[in-house]
Amino acid sequence: MDEEIILPFTIYSGHEFVMAEGLAKLRPGGVLLEFEARDSFLGIVRMGLRKIDIPLDAIASVEVRQSWWQTAVVLRVKTLEVIKEIPGYRHGEIALRVRRKDRREAERFAAMLEGYLTEAALERIEGESEAKG
Repeated sequence: MDEEIILPFTIYSGHEFVMAEGLAKLRPGGVLLEFEARDSFLGIVRMGLRKIDIPLDAIASVEVRQSWWQTAVVLRVKTLEVIKEIPGYRHGEIALRVRRKDRREAERFAAMLEGYLTEAALERIEGESEAKG
């Protein structure tokens, strides 16, 4: 289960007039986001290439939200500190929108991340029970 999944994404931040495009890399230790943000009207680069590492223990949940028009992998974090440099976050969530052709990969990404989160929770519980016993 140590396979790295790479998912192309777009983030739209309407109130900031920013569009970020990049790659989300899923690893057993968390998610690495690499992106470049541009002005959504003029296309001018507003942020050069950024790399944001979101560790597994900072991720509260992941889900895939689908509609007729779009699919997004939504990451909810436990602290805003880890996503403060990412445009378009709201209420501790960041929506990574994916193209229609990447929907299955988005579902696979979310399922594997959920598996990593579950494994980490089980390891934490086992560690706590061993410490008590």
